[in-house]
Amino acid sequence: MIRTMYSDMRDASACAAPDFKPEAVISGERRREPRYPCNDAVEIRRIPGDSVRMPARALDVSRRGLRVALDTQLEKGSLVEIILPKQVVIFGEVRYCRWSSERYHAGIRIEDAFYALGADAEHIHEDKLRLYAGGNGLALREVIAIGQHLRQCRFCNERLSDALLPPDQSPRHNDKLPS
Repeated sequence: MIRTMYSDMRDASACAAPDFKPEAVISGERRREPRYPCNDAVEIRRIPGDSVRMPARALDVSRRGLRVALDTQLEKGSLVEIILPKQVVIFGEVRYCRWSSERYHAGIRIEDAFYALGADAEHIHEDKLRLYAGGNGLALREVIAIGQHLRQCRFCNERLSDALLPPDQSPRHNDKLPS
């Protein structure tokens, strides 16, 4: 049903890939995956059937989830659609929703994501891969797209592992050393 609603968008769901844990991102974290801070305006809609779009702000994102701030409480276990206009539509399940000083913070597990036509299907550019490994400098859409791509691309996963090594230990660096 969800797939037919967005037939004009490319499916970006993928298979599981090895997890990675860049130290710069997760120091002190106990989560399975690193969280990337962001501050993107999004809209949230409860599904199925609710046509009201609630303004929200994406606070951080990982390969499998994101945290948003909004004025309305969401029920744990409810399904939502998160819209980043003209870029990506994310479908997910609310894992928690708590009051946090000024707004509700909701954790949402990503179930599926659909990107606007024209989204890159090629390998991840080296600069973006390094930013992803470093845990900053990317927009919400980019983090989700790279995470989805890494789930299905073994080549980019290997390059990500290289990006996590210090430059002098990278296989590519060693290949370039004079003999």
